[in-house]
Amino acid sequence: MHFFNKYKCVKNTQRKEIMKKDIYIDYDGVIRETMSISYEMMQRQNIDLNDRKKVIEFYEKLDWNYLISISLELNRAYYYINKIISENKYNVSILTKINSLNEMSAKIFDIRKNSDVKTICVPNTLDKTDVVNPNGNILIDDFSGNLLNWKGKGGISVKFTDKEDERFVCTSSLDICLQDNLERKLIRKEC
Repeated sequence: MHFFNKYKCVKNTQRKEIMKKDIYIDYDGVIRETMSISYEMMQRQNIDLNDRKKVIEFYEKLDWNYLISISLELNRAYYYINKIISENKYNVSILTKINSLNEMSAKIFDIRKNSDVKTICVPNTLDKTDVVNPNGNILIDDFSGNLLNWKGKGGISVKFTDKEDERFVCTSSLDICLQDNLERKLIRKEC
């Protein structure tokens, strides 16, 4: 599917309505630098990052309010989220995985303090594609596993990183979603 056909048109009896694409923005590693800090915390506690059970236990017990308070906002993320919303080009949502109600509450509190963006929380036992329809919609995420799953189900994947990854369009700032920046980058990637 070419991104040139960026809008789905729905026939109405009197006119065509243009439906905006949905854009989903990950929280951890895109809005706040919670992941690298939590990894450092786990290393100090000698938790093997490959031991999924121990990692989940760590996240379930973690004081998420504290973690968020010491995690930097990445590249003015909330500023750009609010600008993207004001441009009214996309339906914008934050799509974040959670391990506990404590984590969900802390993230929602932080998001509401900074933006009026819709927030969708995904239990850690599910994939993001189990909760929202990726087909034709955009996910900005730092985790390649989420992006490959999204792309495999017909979605448009954008990797949040300062490195290159030939599998995805890459960015280190949400300003990519302003004006027609994202469309131009996606078209160049297809060529």
